[in-house]
Amino acid sequence: ITVPGIDGRKMSKSYRNTIPIFADRAEVQRQVMRIVTDSKKPQEPKDPSRCNVFAIYRHFAPPEAVDAKRQLYEKGGAAYADIKKELADLLNEYFGPRQEAYAALLEDTRGIDRVLTRGAAVARAAAKPMLERVRRKIGVA
Repeated sequence: ITVPGIDGRKMSKSYRNTIPIFADRAEVQRQVMRIVTDSKKPQEPKDPSRCNVFAIYRHFAPPEAVDAKRQLYEKGGAAYADIKKELADLLNEYFGPRQEAYAALLEDTRGIDRVLTRGAAVARAAAKPMLERVRRKIGVA
């Protein structure tokens, strides 16, 4: 599954077209509002398969909401600003608990250091026998 970025290309940090899921609500809203759309008026019918907003929306909205939004696009009446607002709310609702957990982790720097120290010890223990074998094979041990 390819999720489009705010410019319609594949979402990628290298394209700088991502929606930062760990950002605060305002930043998520700001990025969603930057999603590129065409210039059709709300009352004009639109093709949901060619809409960047809808392409992201369908990944987070319940199926019945996706179907209703698809019909609204096709018959006319879909205002991009309204759909973007709804998408931003969906993203914030979906990622909200993860955003809070991420923020809590960042506040606990000692906890992060403990996890990293334990991980380093496990990695060293796993790597030591392999490194010894490699050194013996290449004749440096």
